[in-house]
Amino acid sequence: MTVLIDGYNGLNVSVCSRLSRFIQRKGEEDASIGDYSYEVSSPGIGCDINNQDQLKANVGRLVKLKRIDGIGHIGKMIGTSPENLYIKDQKEIIAIDQSIVEEVKVQVEI
Repeated sequence: MTVLIDGYNGLNVSVCSRLSRFIQRKGEEDASIGDYSYEVSSPGIGCDINNQDQLKANVGRLVKLKRIDGIGHIGKMIGTSPENLYIKDQKEIIAIDQSIVEEVKVQVEI
């Protein structure tokens, strides 16, 4: 089982450690929980951004977006609204309807 946690200002390792110890204690109390192996971490590069809070937190970052029709875009996410994502690629600013977005992943900038 993988537990992914995130925060508006990022996370540090101590938060993940505390949650991991909490789950371990619960596993010791309830044998059915203890039967699982688990990992506690924060979502990293390459994880799908899938809610409004995550989208807002990643404005200004380089993203790779895939639409449901298979068309992809790579660019800096410069804004988001409940209806659209705004991506600035090398040529222009593109408004993409969120209802046709399949996935958005943060990319590494070098």
